[in-house]
Amino acid sequence: MKNKFIKISIILFTFLISGYLLSLIIINSLMNFELIGNKVINVSYGDTYQDEGIKIKFNKKDITDKVRVEDNTNYQELGNYYIKYHIKYLWFNKAIERKINVIDDEKPIITLNGDNPLYLTYGKEYIEPGYTATDNYSD
Repeated sequence: MKNKFIKISIILFTFLISGYLLSLIIINSLMNFELIGNKVINVSYGDTYQDEGIKIKFNKKDITDKVRVEDNTNYQELGNYYIKYHIKYLWFNKAIERKINVIDDEKPIITLNGDNPLYLTYGKEYIEPGYTATDNYSD
């Protein structure tokens, strides 16, 4: 009697797990994700990026309003960041990411002081007039 109960329990458990996995496969096949714009975005230091968003449909029904967006991008700090789109619908739970690279693509500007061209006289001491350098980002 005990063995029969164990066999029935195993069969029921297998049936439940199979049904759950099958429902996940069906839900996943009915989900349609459309990341609007590029998956990787390069943004110049100090600029900002206007997120284009994502569209999600379940069985042709728009469920984009169920998306929770997480964006911790710091446009004042060089680095790699992610905008995460979290969707939780029925038994489905997934996150999709867009990578944001904040880059310094502006070259430093170096300006030489003094005359150009600079003429030297033989026998006279040379005094370097110097330079100035500016950069939009300094570490």
